[in-house]
Amino acid sequence: MDKTVTLWTRNFKLAVSGMVISALAGVGLNIALSVVVFEFTQSTLLNSVYLAASFLPNVLLPLIIGPYVDRHNPLKVLVRNEIILALLFLSAGVTLYFVGFEYWSFLFVSMIISSLGVVSQLAGSSMVVQLMDRKFYSQGNAIISTIYPLSNVLVAPLMMWLLRHVGLETILIIYGFACLLDVSIERLIDEPFEYLVTSEKLNVKTYINDLKNGFQYLKDDRGLYTLFFYFSAVTFVSGAMTLMYPYFNRSAVLTNDHYGLLLSLQSSGYMFGGFFHYFVRIPDHWRYRVALSVYFMFSVLDGLFYFFSFPIMLGVRFLLGFCGMNSANIRTSAIQHRVDTVYRAKINALFAISFTFTEVLGQLLAGYLGDRLEIRFIQLGFNLFYFVAIWLIVVPKKNKLRELYNYSTGKVENQ
Repeated sequence: MDKTVTLWTRNFKLAVSGMVISALAGVGLNIALSVVVFEFTQSTLLNSVYLAASFLPNVLLPLIIGPYVDRHNPLKVLVRNEIILALLFLSAGVTLYFVGFEYWSFLFVSMIISSLGVVSQLAGSSMVVQLMDRKFYSQGNAIISTIYPLSNVLVAPLMMWLLRHVGLETILIIYGFACLLDVSIERLIDEPFEYLVTSEKLNVKTYINDLKNGFQYLKDDRGLYTLFFYFSAVTFVSGAMTLMYPYFNRSAVLTNDHYGLLLSLQSSGYMFGGFFHYFVRIPDHWRYRVALSVYFMFSVLDGLFYFFSFPIMLGVRFLLGFCGMNSANIRTSAIQHRVDTVYRAKINALFAISFTFTEVLGQLLAGYLGDRLEIRFIQLGFNLFYFVAIWLIVVPKKNKLRELYNYSTGKVENQ
């Protein structure tokens, strides 16, 4: 079917199917890695160093991968990369089975996996947006954004059980086979993708010029530029969330099962938020107000999170998941609507670099403080910074975030 008539074309269905398989395995893997590293080290600092090192490729590689993806078929780039990832996970699982856990070796392998993940992220982002017509961006992003929360709901409790009974090595092997299944589905997509066709060879000068052009494109758009700096602050604050598992692990009354349940409730919020955004159209002139309200809500409830009793924690995480999904879809759709196709990978790369760098800084600072201060006061301090950032960056009209979010759309036809 024509993508101008419906969101649910054959190619979009294939892409979503591949994402579901990848997400089910990937969510479980991320939970398993975060739990295993802390339980072996019992240090918030070493745990944060591991997470930060895993994020480092996101700071450097987009500089190289962005221009490359702009010049190649994103589907072919994605498929080749997923095959390499599958082989790496299978090898890592077998090696871990025979050798056992060793922190620094584990950190090194995780950096390689993260490097390949950067390629998949940029190629996948460039691919999936071309499978949708502009008028379906909001609904499409709602569906895509729901996949990972739904996977979390299904996988998080199961993963804690699998870790206890089959071990991380088996989980790595399962993920390797999931990558191969993902590849077999994605290969069936037959969209004629747009990408930059040029006789100019990729070299250092080309990369520098491409990134300069991308950054200039960003600077020329005040709304995008504002969003760039604001979410750099947001990701810095989100680095403090790496202390959630250590908080539960050290608690006299909270357990790993409580932690798994909390992740499931948060993901349920994201999931229902995605469904809401798919079926309920937020009026154009309300998007900015909705997003701004959610930002303030996050700064207050996240800041006070560890002061709540566990039942209230569950309610807060569900509420923030629901509202956060809708504000995230507003942001993503606004960016996709604004950015030209030939600049998309460059802009995604610049955003990824900044967001990763600031999140790594947040993780390292939180990890350092986590060995010295009470975690709930660290969380409160980070979110006070978040609250101030909203007032200084998002609220002023001169920064034109309202114009970026409240873009005009035509009425979408029923599917």
